[in-house]
Amino acid sequence: MDIKIVNTVEALLFGAGRPLRLSEIRGLLESDGLIAELSDIPDLKLSHQIDFEELSTQERIQIILDILSRRNVISFSKTLRKSEGRHGVVVTFLASLELAKDGHVELIQNKTEEMFLKSLRGA
Repeated sequence: MDIKIVNTVEALLFGAGRPLRLSEIRGLLESDGLIAELSDIPDLKLSHQIDFEELSTQERIQIILDILSRRNVISFSKTLRKSEGRHGVVVTFLASLELAKDGHVELIQNKTEEMFLKSLRGA
């Protein structure tokens, strides 16, 4: 199928030396049997859905505080969940900044550029 599509597209683009009418394009596609093949391809614009789980900064603050109640220091990367992707990184970073602003944690970055959250509750 891929070679047929490439050949048909080349014919559409370069074959006539002029812009083709829609009826001519349809005729080329039908003659090569590509209309039937292309109609079997799902239209991802209609059937593809992505569901995002709403991430809450307040919930992430609570999760970080719960972790820090058991450990005095934790690396930022240990507070992330891979399944949340970039959105999770942003929410976690905002939660960390909020905790630092409110005096709950100190943000520390070492020479390896890893960021750590240090609890200030016991200090």
